This record gives sequence, structure tokens and C-alpha cells, in this order.
Amino acid sequence: MTNFDELIDSGGCITWVNHYSIQMGAKSTVEYRKFTAVGFDGLLLRRILGGNLEHSSADVFLPALLIGRNLRVLIAGGTPDSARLHSSSFSSRFPDCVALESLAGDKEVLESLKESALNLSPDLIILGLGPGLQDLVALELFEFLSGKNQFPLIVTCGGWLDQLSSPSYFPLWSYRLRLNWLLRLVREPRRLWKRYTYWAALSLIRRKVIRRTLKGINVLS
Repeated sequence: MTNFDELIDSGGCITWVNHYSIQMGAKSTVEYRKFTAVGFDGLLLRRILGGNLEHSSADVFLPALLIGRNLRVLIAGGTPDSARLHSSSFSSRFPDCVALESLAGDKEVLESLKESALNLSPDLIILGLGPGLQDLVALELFEFLSGKNQFPLIVTCGGWLDQLSSPSYFPLWSYRLRLNWLLRLVREPRRLWKRYTYWAALSLIRRKVIRRTLKGINVLS
């Protein structure tokens, strides 16, 4: 079981992968072994890798980390308009925390994050920048801040920031049945159909590449 207090005290860099995001990460040459821990979100990827990997996801991990804790949080992801909505939604959902700033996920986001993190000293940095990119930014930011003797916890979150603005996006039954992926596909077919067809099939073909990409990682437990 994850010791959240220890994570916050020590800092680190955590991401999650599924059959699609790991292919984006491999394409971007993300070095997953450099993460403090990697979680596995998605049944297909876990079956490809074999073993007894536990299911884990940012949308379950982050509320468990945030609720009841007084954390200073820096957020990045989305457009300028949605970034403002992320800040408002975050503050409403987690009133004990302080949303220091919510940055848009534009091409300058890494430099903006470096500057804001140095100035604001967050306990937690949440990155919703999309598959591949958020992993590259997380690792570079982690290395930069470590060199400045700052050790926040940096966590990627995929589409979780957008889901915050729609609390009923994933009802409880979808978590129990692990059908979040199907619900997302039904709601956003134009954007996601290829992820669950073409990229799913490709992940089976590229299983050796995926396993090599994840070699030497620390698994989130």
C-alpha cells in the first residue's frame, strides 16, 4: 500500500502507463527507469507484460493523496481557458489544498513550470499534458528541481484534470467493473476510437518493444 505521507516528505516523480501511452513514450524515447515509480493503468498492457501487476491509475491515486492533506499544488495542462477551470474545480474538490497556479499546457510549459516551482515551492506538481509529453516534462522538471535542492512530488495525470470539472464523468460502477475505458470511448468516440482499436492491436505486435521500454522500472505499489 502506498505511503502517501512518505511520498510527500521525500518527493519523487510518478507516472502511469497504458497500452497507448507507453507507445507514445517509446516513440519519444522516455526513460521510464528514471521515474521513482510507474503504475499500470489498463488491462491490456498488464496482460501483455504478464505477471501479477496491480491496476493503478492517477484518478484513484490523486484523490487518495489529496483529500484531508494541506498541500501546496502546482497544476499544468489544457488551454488557458481550461487551465482556469482546472484551478477552480481543483479548489472546490480539495478545499484543504492550495492551488498555487494552473498553467496551460503550451509549448512553453516546461520553462513556465521551472519558474513557478522555484518561486512557489509546491509540495505537489500535477501534469496533465498528454501521453509521452507529460512524461518527458515530468522527468526534466524532476531533474531540474533536484539540482536546485527542491524535491516536490511530481505526478502525471492524463485526462484527470478535465474529469475534475465533470464529477460524474466516471460513476462508481465504472470503477468497480473497470469499464472506465469503455465509458470514455462511448463519450468521445471520434477522439478515442483509434486508441482502442489500431493502437491496441499495435501494442500486441510491439510487445517486445514495450517490454524493453519498461525494463528496469520501479513498479508503483
